[in-house]
Amino acid sequence: IPVIHFVRFFTPHNLGWNGVAPVGLNVVISASADSVFVTLTTGAPKTVRWVGNVNSVWDTTTKNWIDTATGLSTNFNIGDQVVFDDTASQFTVDVQGDILPSQAGTGIAMTNDTHAYTFTTTGAGRLLGGTALAKQGANSLVVDVYSEFAAALSQGSITNTSLGTIGAVQAAAGTTFANLGTVLGNVGSSSIAVNTGTIVGGLTAKTSGFMTNDDGGTVKGGLGTESGS
Repeated sequence: IPVIHFVRFFTPHNLGWNGVAPVGLNVVISASADSVFVTLTTGAPKTVRWVGNVNSVWDTTTKNWIDTATGLSTNFNIGDQVVFDDTASQFTVDVQGDILPSQAGTGIAMTNDTHAYTFTTTGAGRLLGGTALAKQGANSLVVDVYSEFAAALSQGSITNTSLGTIGAVQAAAGTTFANLGTVLGNVGSSSIAVNTGTIVGGLTAKTSGFMTNDDGGTVKGGLGTESGS
């Protein structure tokens, strides 16, 4: 349902839903080039764990997931909470179409100590809406697709490639964030962060953080420190 129409000067990003939906409805919000959309789905959203037993595609029809409540194979539906871990058989995830995970709590939870994950697309896939991604585990996540999630990097690393987009990033001590593409919001780090791409928001070094804005890097929202460097 398009609820707001506007003349395109820029596309809104990282829109989210923090309200309480009526019983039996699930709400997610996203934006196109000239409209803000509200998607309503019936029934309670599922929590699904990525397996990739059919193929590497993340869409809304392929049964590459396990419903954590039932243990049965299922597909992803708009508004579901998703889990990625080391038990999968595919670690390069091919996003197809517009994917909107849950915007309530942590929409994307990743814990990967053994295997490195990559979010990419072989088509025109996008991860839309103001969902939260929680990254734990010592291994890495590479973002090679347009996404709007706000990443909380607690362990390991995130690399946003030159083809990638991320909504925002907050990185804890002991982690590494590298941006070669675009970050739509702010980046704050208590560890190592390197920017050679574009950060639309600000770049802040927090306690013990060390930030580098290399040649070619652009920070539109300014640089800041909170006991970092």
